[in-house]
Amino acid sequence: MAKQKKRTRANRGEVSIHCRKNNSGRGYLSLWIPGELCEDGLGQRYVLGLSDSPANYAIADRVCRQVQLDIEAGNFVWDKERYLDTTGIQRKLVTAIPNHQEIWDKYCQANKLRVKATTLAVWEVVSDRIKSAPKEPEALLNYLLQTTTVNRTAQVLQWLGTAYRWAIKKQIVAKNPLGRLDIPRHQTEDEANPFTKEEKIKLLEVAKNSNWDLFIQFLLLTGCRPSEAVGLTWEQIGTESIKFDRSITIVKGKPTPSEK
Repeated sequence: MAKQKKRTRANRGEVSIHCRKNNSGRGYLSLWIPGELCEDGLGQRYVLGLSDSPANYAIADRVCRQVQLDIEAGNFVWDKERYLDTTGIQRKLVTAIPNHQEIWDKYCQANKLRVKATTLAVWEVVSDRIKSAPKEPEALLNYLLQTTTVNRTAQVLQWLGTAYRWAIKKQIVAKNPLGRLDIPRHQTEDEANPFTKEEKIKLLEVAKNSNWDLFIQFLLLTGCRPSEAVGLTWEQIGTESIKFDRSITIVKGKPTPSEK
């Protein structure tokens, strides 16, 4: 029989097994629940009363895993006798992955008053993408890459990761299942691609005598974005400069201002 490898160090946000020795040098096992999972944020130790042996470590490992699952499910109450009870029907360990949509909805509900309308629009996109997506991290990544762009995939996973980090702090879950996922980076152009002089002249010729003539001239002369030009007010226009610190974009079919 292969020797069981002991977990000497747990990942952040995970319950772990510790061994403490008494004055005679004999070791006894205990559970350590880190501060991220405790209401007081200080961590909690529970003595199992088991001596350090391969057989007892196997029992402690089973208890450790079950405690972790109970904490993630939100129904953990320490009862040493119940957790150490090996008679009767054995407790079934379920390696459940949190529901992404449930965690995301809780995060949005708790933080929606702190963000801009444009961010809320992005959150709706994230919600739509994960609504029918698989829970397993690798399957989720492949699903997103197959159904949307690399940039959108990166955006969804980054926001979802933010939601899980928030949920860990709030003790809703014990760990982030996306923590070890290789999230793709946003793809950007290496260099800017401005209009050439010839392209500017042609654009002005096309817009001449149209309702867009002056608007196109303003964009070319200032280099601002159309949303920034639409969002301009008289307070932003000075005698020697123009301050582009707000814009107006379309969110859910409605013009929505956004300050930078």
